[in-house]
Amino acid sequence: MFFCSMIFHISVLFSPVYLVKWPNGRKGCLEGTLFGMVFAIYLYRNKIYKKEIIMNKFKIEDLLDEDLIFMNVRAADSESLLHTLSEELQTRGYVKPGYADAVIRRERIYPTGLPTNIMKVAVPHAIERDYVLDPHVLVAVLDEPVAFKEMGDGIRDVMVNIVFLLAVCGSNDQLTILQKIVGMFSDAAVMADIKRAADRTALHQILKKHLSD
Repeated sequence: MFFCSMIFHISVLFSPVYLVKWPNGRKGCLEGTLFGMVFAIYLYRNKIYKKEIIMNKFKIEDLLDEDLIFMNVRAADSESLLHTLSEELQTRGYVKPGYADAVIRRERIYPTGLPTNIMKVAVPHAIERDYVLDPHVLVAVLDEPVAFKEMGDGIRDVMVNIVFLLAVCGSNDQLTILQKIVGMFSDAAVMADIKRAADRTALHQILKKHLSD
C-alpha cells in the first residue's frame, strides 16, 4: 500500500512539471502522469523519496564547465561510451578510479534512457557517492545515436543522442539536478536549441541559461 501511494503522490507532483511530448505527437495529462510514475519508481529504487521534495539552493549551472561538453562523440555501445566519458572526469581529478564501473553497474540495473522528443537522452550516474571528488556534469552530444535501455522499462532500447553524465555527491543534490534536467527535456523549444548548437560554447550558453534558477 505504501509503495502504491508513494507512486501516486509523486506522479501527481511531477506530472505538471515533466509533461513530455512523445514522438507520436500526443501531449496531455496521461503522458505526464505516466512519466511521473516512472520517475517515482526511479526515486524509490534509489532511496531518495521523501514526504516532501524541496528544491534547495544548489545551482546546477555551477557544475557545467565548457571543457566538459563534448561534441560529435563516437562510441560502439553505451558501456564503451561511459568508460570514455568517465575517463575525462577521472583525468581532471573529479572522480576516483572505478567510477566508470560504478556508473555501468547502476545503468545495468536501473537504466536511464529517456525517449524524449527532439533528442533522446540518458542521465547515467553512480549510486555510490564515494567515487565523486569534485561534483560536475559532463555533457556529450553523440555523432551517431547509441542504445541505452529505457528508464522504468529496462527492456526497450532508446537510441540516445545526448548524454548528461552526473558526477554529484549526495542524494539531495542528485534529485535537484534530475528535476532540473528532466524539466528541461520536456521543453521542445529548448531541446531544439540544444540540437542546433554549433559548438560547445553555444551549447554551454544554452544549458546555463535554461538550467539556472
